[in-house]
Amino acid sequence: MQEERNPQVRQLRKQMVNLLAQTRENDEKALSYRAQEGRFLALETLSSIVSAALNEYRQSFDIDAVTLVLDDPDYEIQRTLEDEGVDLAGEQRLKFLATQYQLRDAAKLPRASKLGGYDYTSQQWLFDYSDAMLQSVAEIPLMRGERVIGALALGSRDPARFPQDAKPALLDSLAAVLAICLENALNQARIKRADLTDPLTGVANQKYLDRRLEEETARCRRSGEPLSCLFIEADDFDGINQKHGRLVADNLLIKLADVVGSQLRGSDTLARYEGASFAVLLVRSAPQDSKYVADRIREVIAGRSFDGPDNKALAVHVSVGISALQAESKKNLPRNIADRMTRIAEEMLKQAQSAGGDSVVATVLN
Repeated sequence: MQEERNPQVRQLRKQMVNLLAQTRENDEKALSYRAQEGRFLALETLSSIVSAALNEYRQSFDIDAVTLVLDDPDYEIQRTLEDEGVDLAGEQRLKFLATQYQLRDAAKLPRASKLGGYDYTSQQWLFDYSDAMLQSVAEIPLMRGERVIGALALGSRDPARFPQDAKPALLDSLAAVLAICLENALNQARIKRADLTDPLTGVANQKYLDRRLEEETARCRRSGEPLSCLFIEADDFDGINQKHGRLVADNLLIKLADVVGSQLRGSDTLARYEGASFAVLLVRSAPQDSKYVADRIREVIAGRSFDGPDNKALAVHVSVGISALQAESKKNLPRNIADRMTRIAEEMLKQAQSAGGDSVVATVLN
């Protein structure tokens, strides 16, 4: 009884109770984090991992805002997610470095975890979609070796949720698993994509282009956004092949793929379609803009010299055929519009070649 009356004893007992409660809370939190890591490891596709990071984490740990930032300079991650059916335009919680105007600086990604109060000036871009009155934020880097591939940003209304002096070991562990899963899923997508790549030029093949065209025309049917399909071919390619041989002709196709690809946006699709023809899919590109792109490609190629036999320069010209869908055309699109776009683009190419080559012929389908 005397111990009960001793203030020091009561204080120590209270501290012990609090310590045990904190230990139990930490153990439960660790189990939750390990369970989340296990769910990440069980997922196979890039889209399912991204969805889990954005949705399950917020639900499991009572977070008010979750943002995933990924470094994607070659548009590879975005293309893979689009192939898996993700509507990137409608997902503001997913942000990409180097392809969104406000995120060009890779230095925005942290190299070490940063916790503390919400700084509107430096962190608003991470949570520009959220109307929550955030008070504390955690920025956790996604690392693969020494390379930062992205960051996981967590926001809370609770100012004590992410204290500056906290040790984010569990967050770091979860981010490490997430980074591994993202990289593995991307590698698996690359393996699958190998079946959709032209072995000579390294660009997409006809099978991939046809699939993308079906997806994009379906998107146009829903949204009314413009879309254009270009067919490009070197003038008198058969003559070049017969005169200079297959090696020169193959090298020319490789170089043409490089030149055409350099004139496109990351969101566009370049494919070797049939024989010497290349097809280009220009998403969200109005007919007049597609004509400008086609003329630019034609002029760039005409201004270059290509490798001919015996190290001699080979002058090359191309013709381009375009079939285009205007904006707000969704009500008029037939079900077979994808097939019509490639067929008519090819017909426009033949018209350009028949007119003497080194030209662009375009038509609007609606």
